[in-house]
Amino acid sequence: SIIYTGWRQSNGETFFSNRGRQPMPLPLANTAAGFTEAMQLLKKGEKAMLWLPPSIGYKGAPPPGQAPETLVYEVEIVDYH
Repeated sequence: SIIYTGWRQSNGETFFSNRGRQPMPLPLANTAAGFTEAMQLLKKGEKAMLWLPPSIGYKGAPPPGQAPETLVYEVEIVDYH
């Protein structure tokens, strides 16, 4: 379970955050390669800042109408299930 905020490096726009809400489960099979690798390096209770370039920052292609760009995440590992 994680708490995280994600934003676009190019303009600082937040595209997701569950800070202040319940931690959410995050099946690693559903995440981008860079996010998956980073989560496997963190332990329960740790926090990290991630800068993921487009080559490892997307699971597949970016959403329609959005150019590939570096995504930034602030992540806290709450628990492993």
